[in-house]
Amino acid sequence: MTAKPLARQAKNVMLFIGDGMSLPFRTAARIVSRGMQEGKYRSMLEMDDMDYYAVVTTSGMESIATDSANSASAYATGHKSVVNALGVYPDNTKDPNDDPRVETIGELVKRTRHMAVGLVTTAEIQDATLQRCCPHPSEVGIPGHHGSVSKIQHRVLM
Repeated sequence: MTAKPLARQAKNVMLFIGDGMSLPFRTAARIVSRGMQEGKYRSMLEMDDMDYYAVVTTSGMESIATDSANSASAYATGHKSVVNALGVYPDNTKDPNDDPRVETIGELVKRTRHMAVGLVTTAEIQDATLQRCCPHPSEVGIPGHHGSVSKIQHRVLM
């Protein structure tokens, strides 16, 4: 009889979202920050040494071009949405605030594993990518109004 080794479970999970960090931008960052010598980078970026790496392309349900809200929702929920929709399934009703909510990865781990979710960002507090990792649009504040501190931003700042 052979004893099976105990599988180690992750205590913490870090999801790094390099919003707008497509391969050409990473290449440019390497050239600018590390320099080139004999047609090669002098060194790689720290993110190049991460154990796992994925590239995600996003498009909306109604458009190939997307915005931060739409793409951040796809990252956080695994579901496509429409431009300006943040974490909801769009419907054809007149009220944009009655769309069904979609559970985010942060909400999933809180609900199923009782884990805490923390955010570290270099983006502005009202950035859609950051906000998508938080609550839902019904908590955003004034629909279609940009520039004011929303309920989400207030919670993130607390």
